[in-house]
Amino acid sequence: MKGSGQMNNANKTNNATFDAESSVPMPSAEEIKRLVSAANTHALCRDFSTLSIKVKKKPLALFFGRETFSDNTKYLFLSCARNKPDFDFMWCTWNQDLHSTLLQNNLPSFFLGGDIKITIELMLEASVAVFCENPWTAFKGIPFLKECLAGAKLVQLWHGVSVKHLDLMLIPRLNVLDNNFRSAICAASTVDYLSSSSSRLDGFWQQAFGIQNLLRVGQPRNEVILRDPFDLEYIGSMLSDSEAKKFESSEINILVAPTWQRGNPTWLTTGPFYAALEAIGNAHNFNFFLKLHPFLRGQVQENIFHEKFKRITFLDAGLDIYPWLKIFSALITDYSSIMFDYILTGNPVLTYEINEDSRLPFEPDFSLVPDIPFSYKFQEKTLTETLLSALNGHSLRQAQNDMASAIYETEPLQSSKKLLTFIAKLTHETAGKRSTIIDI
Repeated sequence: MKGSGQMNNANKTNNATFDAESSVPMPSAEEIKRLVSAANTHALCRDFSTLSIKVKKKPLALFFGRETFSDNTKYLFLSCARNKPDFDFMWCTWNQDLHSTLLQNNLPSFFLGGDIKITIELMLEASVAVFCENPWTAFKGIPFLKECLAGAKLVQLWHGVSVKHLDLMLIPRLNVLDNNFRSAICAASTVDYLSSSSSRLDGFWQQAFGIQNLLRVGQPRNEVILRDPFDLEYIGSMLSDSEAKKFESSEINILVAPTWQRGNPTWLTTGPFYAALEAIGNAHNFNFFLKLHPFLRGQVQENIFHEKFKRITFLDAGLDIYPWLKIFSALITDYSSIMFDYILTGNPVLTYEINEDSRLPFEPDFSLVPDIPFSYKFQEKTLTETLLSALNGHSLRQAQNDMASAIYETEPLQSSKKLLTFIAKLTHETAGKRSTIIDI
């Protein structure tokens, strides 16, 4: 597999906990941030940016994902592994367990929490970097790491169609004088290419990220909704034995996926909502599977007594649920982007109507997507009635199909293939740049 040789060399140091020569422990991400803040952050960023622009690039694409193995970059990376492109590629992670798992499956992986010198050298030589979230998050807010990619081309796949205001759109809403917020939106808006699945969404992406180069392509993660998963796509997606048995105990299994509302909980993450699901499940032999937003990983579950709710299975927020989406009978959410992916299953989507007292003043903003009434809206008192009606009749099936056609203008199953073709060209163009010869 391409990428394995470079991966092995890069990880000779990064696979170890200690430096072989000095036996000094490698600094953690937090330690690096502390060291940088104590030094001249601006000078470091300037210097590494200059070096990245000047260093000769290799035909190497780096893939960055979430803390766990999930989302669009996961599926594009695994497509690389299956198709063996003519460029090197590598998954980059701060998760030591994930790093080890990928290596055990003969997948090229680089541990970012190892020798910082090796990490910097790898990034300085990379010609392309691919993201599915803000690069600021991918680099744990360490400013100079992103600058090590200043000479590379950055491709942003993002993580779904959104009814949230993102990044540059938040300047009037949040404090632009806050260093963390400002640094985060600056990092998000410096990508070179961003995937946009529809001409009806282009204006949103331009407003959110100030992006000029939009790639008309779908989301790689949606492919697994429309076909059977490949074996390696179950990495990060495996259910426990008890979770799998729960699926088998009922013909009706419903996914519940609340979004991250910037620290403001909605009814879908409260005890009364779980009690309502429990009552519905007992009355109709339904099972519910709660999958929180990755940003909420470990938060809600710690405050809920799981044994109290026999009809609700609390899934790890980091679990990649996409290989399982099509086997759920319905989706319940507030305004998570997963609803725009789930419509590809053809099954009902229910969305909670957040009351004015608990919602943010600027989101959810459904004016950001085509005006097609594709979901069954419910409130606290109408959940049972709405769910039963959706399951029994699904009167919005055609509307869901219309929404899918509006937001996915290209064939979803061709997304990875198209992106790999583009990245291959981009990688070789960036690595093959030559000096301009001026005759005098």
